[in-house]
Amino acid sequence: MRFVTSPDSYSRIRRQLDRHLLLEAALPGAVLRHRPRTHTFFEFDEVFRESFWDVMYILAAQSGDDTVVFSVIDPDPEEYFYREFGYFPAAEAPVGFDTSRIIDVLCSAPDDSPADSLMHNSHTIAIASSFGGMVAWADRSLGLGLLALFDRPEMGVGQRLPEGFPFADVHRAIEIIRPAFVGSRVPDLIRNELLRNYG
Repeated sequence: MRFVTSPDSYSRIRRQLDRHLLLEAALPGAVLRHRPRTHTFFEFDEVFRESFWDVMYILAAQSGDDTVVFSVIDPDPEEYFYREFGYFPAAEAPVGFDTSRIIDVLCSAPDDSPADSLMHNSHTIAIASSFGGMVAWADRSLGLGLLALFDRPEMGVGQRLPEGFPFADVHRAIEIIRPAFVGSRVPDLIRNELLRNYG
């Protein structure tokens, strides 16, 4: 697996994400196009751990999806990454693909710009399974990610969150984002919007 270099391939991934996520939005605002069956939160840095992608695969498989796609949303994939380095920070992986290789891709960087690996230079990352049974949104500035599950009636029983992964409800999410603010005090505006959209 590697980052896509074709504008057509990137456009396809972008369209897939856009079907389920409001790509111009940001947390704590509403980033989901549709109401999920359930949702949960996680810490942003989980995206760079194999255990996170194991969960993505489990949930995608439960909903009958066969691939998982992801893309950086910010910095701008076209205006920054493609223009500067000739690739888009986006990829597609079949369910069951070696998670260590996904981490290798996320940690890879242009030869002359090691600070531009996604490990270091990704403010917002969007993830979705092929038919949208599962989507995720990760925001570095808040240190927070959102995972949402959607029913696919043709699949019958909905997905179940695997045990052992550090999922968090909205109240725990507020605790997670404390370090992002001066004095670890979450502004009322941020707290209230998170509760309104995801409480």
